[in-house]
Order: sequence, then structure tokens, then C-alpha cells
Amino acid sequence: MRFNSYRRRDFVLSYFRTARGVEVDLIIETPKGEVIGVEIKSRVIPEPKDYESGFAALRVVQPKAKMVVVCPANAARIVNNVQVLPHQEFFKLLESV
Repeated sequence: MRFNSYRRRDFVLSYFRTARGVEVDLIIETPKGEVIGVEIKSRVIPEPKDYESGFAALRVVQPKAKMVVVCPANAARIVNNVQVLPHQEFFKLLESV
């Protein structure tokens, strides 16, 4: 939230949860209309089972959403069409949208 305020990005921040309790930690909507679903994990190498169900549910209502997992990883990678980013890379992504 501070990033949004300090950088004057005008992102709309929310979260996503289904009636069954499946959730995505953070939804970022950019002024350009882009939607980014973000799962925040403490594991260096998060398991896909820890975020796939939330992203699958989000894709039903936001099929064009970009999916990102933020974690303390050493390097960025893509797992099953999901970007897995170190914290620093995530902030670079936010600067670019």
C-alpha cells in the first residue's frame, strides 16, 4: 500500500476469496486495466499446490489476469504459467506496469 502511495501508481488493491474459501492474497488492478493476482509465500521454493487453486478460481472471473507468486527466492522463474519472483523483482514488475 505504501508503494502505491509513494509512487502515486493509482493501483486498486483488493483480495479474492470464493464462497468455498479459496483465495488469492492480493489483487492489483492497474490504471490501464491490467489485473495481477499475487500470492505471497514465505517458502524459498513454494509448492504449486499452495497457490494453484486460488489462481484457478481467479482465472474463472479474470481470465486475462497475470499470476505472480512473491517469495524469498534467489531467482525468478516460471512454473505452470505463473511467475515466481523474489521480492525485489516483484517491485520492479510493479514499476513497469
